[in-house]
Amino acid sequence: MTATNETRQRILAAALELFAERGFAATTTAALAQRAGVAEKTLFSQFKSKERLFEETVSPAVLELVAPQSLSSVVDTMAIPWDRLEDFLRALFLNRLEFAKIHRAKLKLIVQEVLLRPELFDRFFERGQRDIYPRFIRLAEHFQAKGELRQMPAPALLRMVISIMGGYLVTRTILMPNVQWDDPAEINLMIQVLADGLRPRTRASAERLTTPLPTKSPLLKTPLPTKAERLATPPPFKATRIPTPSPSKAPRIPTPPPSRAPRIPTPAPSKAPRIATPPPSPAKRFPTKP
Repeated sequence: MTATNETRQRILAAALELFAERGFAATTTAALAQRAGVAEKTLFSQFKSKERLFEETVSPAVLELVAPQSLSSVVDTMAIPWDRLEDFLRALFLNRLEFAKIHRAKLKLIVQEVLLRPELFDRFFERGQRDIYPRFIRLAEHFQAKGELRQMPAPALLRMVISIMGGYLVTRTILMPNVQWDDPAEINLMIQVLADGLRPRTRASAERLTTPLPTKSPLLKTPLPTKAERLATPPPFKATRIPTPSPSKAPRIPTPPPSRAPRIPTPAPSKAPRIATPPPSPAKRFPTKP
């Protein structure tokens, strides 16, 4: 492998991881280049845009999930002449569960992005129609001939199996991967419910479905009214309750606060001017005679 091809494969591997973790819109080209260990300029030299990188990442993932080599184990499972419907369903569920555990990122990417893009979903659907559907038809006819499967349209049967199996795989590997799962017990329970619903009905159950409902209740002595009688009978009269008006309340007249006489300020007592008293004149000193 040349250096260019090695760089390209490293970018595709990083894109698969980031697109599965964050989705297309939340993944930036800077994050893609950092995860791949290359410069952003190198990324654009290999892929013209993020949209082009996404298409080249998703398309192989989709084709790998539905390609013949990926579905070879499913084809081999369908080729076995199973005697019991439960054995076939168990082998099919376990096969796809192991595949989903190994390719968890691809399965998550398909659930998040591919189913919202019609052009990618068409590729997924076309491969399934070409490689899986004819084998499933032959297997359904095989179980119907053995009395293990009721007569029903094959597309409806395939949708039921895919819905139950796909719902478990998505919940098990993407939505709740950290839960302690008991895969054998869960798968056995799903197979039991699915197989019991797909088996041909007994004569008693078929007659119970075709027998019209009784017009007389076993708990009542009078027959139940028919639909025409129920529509013709007017409903019982019910007196309408006239609402009693609440007692009127006179408007409350606000009482003015009591008037207060204006306070007349009392003048301060006048003080008489202080007359300055002259200091006493000192007595004149007369000289004494010797």
